[in-house]
Amino acid sequence: MTDGNGRNIRDGGQSDRGAAGMIRVKRRMKASELLAGIFAGGACGFAAFSIMFGSIALSLAAAAVCAAAGVRIYGKILEKKRRDTLKLEFRDVLESLGNSVSSGKNSYEAFYDACRDLKASRGSGSDMVRELERLTNGLENGSTLEEMLAGMAQRTGDPDIACFSETFAACGRAGGNMKQIICISRDIITDRISVGMEISASVASGKNEMYVMSVLPFAVVAMMKTLGNEALTGNSLLNVGVKIAALCLFAAAFAVGKKITDITV
Repeated sequence: MTDGNGRNIRDGGQSDRGAAGMIRVKRRMKASELLAGIFAGGACGFAAFSIMFGSIALSLAAAAVCAAAGVRIYGKILEKKRRDTLKLEFRDVLESLGNSVSSGKNSYEAFYDACRDLKASRGSGSDMVRELERLTNGLENGSTLEEMLAGMAQRTGDPDIACFSETFAACGRAGGNMKQIICISRDIITDRISVGMEISASVASGKNEMYVMSVLPFAVVAMMKTLGNEALTGNSLLNVGVKIAALCLFAAAFAVGKKITDITV
């Protein structure tokens, strides 16, 4: 089976187009991850509406809606974590490739060594180990290294892997310095990871403040209810309208703050 550009797609599974136009296999959440997203979203929705309105029926309805949103949000968090881990593992792969090529081994032997080294350090369950095992199996079945690297780039959707795949193929056709290509790619990814970690450290305090400020209004409303002032905490038509408007403002402010503090490199 081939894609729109005539390239081979050797792996089955459902796929979709990524932001950069690359094909990515959709990852299904595990049952435990799905339950965690449902529980977290449902609990937050139930607690928020119980505090604001004090209605069990409305709180249960909100919990159902927020549970679906919780699964979606938790799925994005897991996807980001997987991509960050994949980038770190790919850096280790390039490090191993550079050492193997420097010792005089060819590209095919270097990838076999990288698969063995990564399995020893990361375990056989990591995504990159599975990709390297698929790559080495493809080489044993007669596929070219360029084809298998292109397939890896398509499956992962990682721009660094895609860039390395294209550079590796061009270098192989032109007879370039493979050791230099591997070392430059490793240095670029290492610098990108370092910059990302510095940015994350600089915005960490802002993120924590945002989370605290998002919870604070509900804590204030809960404390006001202990005062027993029905004019402030009751469910009159005016109070319900104000509470709904406040919840919309809270959600909008949290979304904007999340977008500002989530900086990708």
